[in-house]
Amino acid sequence: MASKTKAALDAGLNVILCCGESLKERENGTTIEVVTRQLGAVAEKVKDWSRIVIAYEPVWAIGTGKVATTEVCCCVCVGAFGVVLIRRIASAGNSPGD
Repeated sequence: MASKTKAALDAGLNVILCCGESLKERENGTTIEVVTRQLGAVAEKVKDWSRIVIAYEPVWAIGTGKVATTEVCCCVCVGAFGVVLIRRIASAGNSPGD
């Protein structure tokens, strides 16, 4: 996912970056870890996120009739996206309050 995102950006394309977990990962309670890992992999290769839209698209909700509620989506976005942001700030030598 990370290499394809970088390749698309390098080719001048805008990217809709879909991330999400499987049903097993959801049931195991590892959603935040999975999505954080996915976003972190992209963050290692991409510095400019201005042409990327992040979409939470859980694999378990594709074609199954199961729906990710607004609450689930908000929790994932705040949790995983927040972790990635804090890690990026910390790696730049800043604290979140800077």
